[in-house]
Amino acid sequence: MSLKPALLICAAVLAAGCAIDVPPNDAGCDWVQPIRPSHEDRLTDGTVAQIVALNEVWEEVCGSA
Repeated sequence: MSLKPALLICAAVLAAGCAIDVPPNDAGCDWVQPIRPSHEDRLTDGTVAQIVALNEVWEEVCGSA
């Protein structure tokens, strides 16, 4: 196989990827929610800090969606 057909195939694949239509201002928050631990959960300080950080980023990016 020569190099030319392989390059054409690669170019076609890359160009097809550019045709994806992404809605503007879509933060993609449908799959993620803030973490809400139960009162029965036993959390370390490190875990609490990670949950707080994630929830703050979620609030900033996704709002109360």
